[in-house]
Amino acid sequence: MVALAVPVCSTSDVPGNELANLLSSFVRFLKVPLKVGLFVCWDKEKAFTFAREMLVSENVGVGRLSFMQVKNDSVENLAYLDTTEYHQHLVAVDISCPGVGPLLSGAGFRLYHRIRWVLMDSRDSKHHSERHQLRRISNIVNGLPVLGGSQVYYIAYSDEGVILMKDIFRRSWSTDIESSLVATWRNGSFDGDKFDPPISVRRRDLRKTLIRSSIIFTSNYTLSHLEDYENTHIDTITRISYHHSKNLLVEYMNATIEKTFTTTWGYFNATTGRFDGVAGQLIENTTEFSGTLLLLIQDRLKHIDYLKMPIIGYLRLIFKVPKLSITENIFRMPFDNAVWGSLLALVLTTVALSLAMNKFNIQKSRKEHPTDSAFDIVPVALQQGTLLIPKSVSQQIFILIGLVGLMFIFTSFSAKIISLIQAPSERIKTIQDLLESRIEAGAHDVVYNKVYLAAATEPSKKAFYKKKIQRRDGSLNMYKLEEGVAKLRQGLFAFHGYTPGIYHVISETFDDVEKCSLRELSVIERTPGFLVMQKNYTLREHLQVGDTRIFEAGVFNREHRRIMTGKPGCVKGTVFQPLSAIDVRFSMQVMACGIGIAALVLLLEILVRWYQMRQIPLFQYLE
Repeated sequence: MVALAVPVCSTSDVPGNELANLLSSFVRFLKVPLKVGLFVCWDKEKAFTFAREMLVSENVGVGRLSFMQVKNDSVENLAYLDTTEYHQHLVAVDISCPGVGPLLSGAGFRLYHRIRWVLMDSRDSKHHSERHQLRRISNIVNGLPVLGGSQVYYIAYSDEGVILMKDIFRRSWSTDIESSLVATWRNGSFDGDKFDPPISVRRRDLRKTLIRSSIIFTSNYTLSHLEDYENTHIDTITRISYHHSKNLLVEYMNATIEKTFTTTWGYFNATTGRFDGVAGQLIENTTEFSGTLLLLIQDRLKHIDYLKMPIIGYLRLIFKVPKLSITENIFRMPFDNAVWGSLLALVLTTVALSLAMNKFNIQKSRKEHPTDSAFDIVPVALQQGTLLIPKSVSQQIFILIGLVGLMFIFTSFSAKIISLIQAPSERIKTIQDLLESRIEAGAHDVVYNKVYLAAATEPSKKAFYKKKIQRRDGSLNMYKLEEGVAKLRQGLFAFHGYTPGIYHVISETFDDVEKCSLRELSVIERTPGFLVMQKNYTLREHLQVGDTRIFEAGVFNREHRRIMTGKPGCVKGTVFQPLSAIDVRFSMQVMACGIGIAALVLLLEILVRWYQMRQIPLFQYLE
């Protein structure tokens, strides 16, 4: 595709076949499908001649080429490069054009963000020394961000007359410009070791270049123990992040870290219209790289860049599984519904049989009410003895079989109740279950808990924050780490925070049996953390490759095992706890209901008796 703009100037030097052949050969050498942009100041005839030579060159055999002639002093034409496929652009610039300076200055981050640049001279450079050519190119890119990640090449003629393709860069703003050989023109094409190794590996040695890093701390202890492995439950996120970033910057890239400390990760302030914390420092160019993990949220994506390799976060809600009696009526659970139905039928049958035997027993009084037989059987059912005085063989057999059968039922019921009283509940499996339970909740007193718990949008999680975390006066149930774990051990309390720190304290304070009752629930879903850097940072590719290599080599896993505390192991067993009112609440409810019903019946009898007394004449009453 050829697109030519209106020329701004012309030059007496016609770009010959040599430049076209060199550029097309270099495209083939790169072995990547590329879109070629031609930023020159030639007239149409000369531009078309160059484009035609590129198209017909026998060396071009890969990718699709798109040529564009733009005014080299019109920075707005750089918008042609702003696509999602930066790596497919190759820009050829004629340094003989008078507007090349403003053009390269306006390129900004495009000079080092994946786009390939070729600086060529349409004028004759063969008669200049190689040192002179390097000095001229250096003057052109001086002050421009042609740094470690840039791919800026230039065509040079050696003192022996050999055509060379070289690159030019500096490792940092404070270092001198360097140049290295990429390929040599031989037999009509370029050859060399371009891909062994790539730029991100060849230039990874920053030679102690200073990189400003932003580090978060929530405890003053961290300031003096950032690099050791003592008390890793204090600022666990900061400690693992710093050791990882240190391996990346110092060990892998041979840089020097300049630390800057802050107390917050970085959140947008609607009042000031700015980010604070780590994000704010990166945006305002106070720092270049974060030494602490940040969560991936939409507001930050527009302003900072994240490394690709996530470091899994562990923000969870931890609680001890409550006793079964907290969530269930254990007095109903020993038998299933069929057994309870059979027992009810047995009681009714027993009452009927007792009534039948009493009716035909000649020793029984004829004035006995049928309900008396029912109450006679109640002590038998409760294994409290019997009010009956069996005179016949049938009554004796009835009482004996009734007591023996009910004894087995009572023994089974009691044995099951004993096990159920100490059994853990498995009912709390979601946030909604926790919300409906009697379990209280709190969170570790750190910034991200206040921000992300309040930002929950799901109904159950939003209600959890409103009812469990936020108090009626607007304050929050926030606790220090040790205080929160102490409440967690007491039971009926859920603690939200970074699990490695919580588990570290739990492993030192909980009994081995208690650790088996720990459970986790997720409230915040955005738990993977990433190291971040400035938007379009010059060393982005170096950091990406180094970060990946550190993970692949197992270096991060080593640090992870030394700093991060996982869920502690436990010993299965039972911790017998004294019964509380909640354990026997059902029996107390039964007693309360019975007493209440008895009181109502008594009141009803009094009213009936009072009514009957008013209906009897006085003289009859006196008789």
